[in-house]
Amino acid sequence: MELANTRTAKAKLSEYLNSLETRGPIIITNHGKPKALLISFSEDDLASLVIQNSKEIHDAVMEGLLDLKKGKTLSIKEARRKLNNPNPSPGHSTARLPSILLGRHGKIGKA
Repeated sequence: MELANTRTAKAKLSEYLNSLETRGPIIITNHGKPKALLISFSEDDLASLVIQNSKEIHDAVMEGLLDLKKGKTLSIKEARRKLNNPNPSPGHSTARLPSILLGRHGKIGKA
């Protein structure tokens, strides 16, 4: 693991980005204190990061857990039908779901 101050990181950013997989993580410091971590990152990592850090997704999961507790469930077939419906009923929309979680065509289960 390497340390770089902000001035060095700014000057060598392209070099760092091109060599992260071989050189490993780089800790960026400001006035000697760690402020950021530069790590190798893939598209698969992006989906996980979005899920872990999205208040929208957290709220939707919590809402789903409450519905589950209340017995409000759907079959997979019915859920897909509702999610893929271009004109969902009021209050039920896939607009809240980040596009990264939807397939290329904006539909659940379609790659």
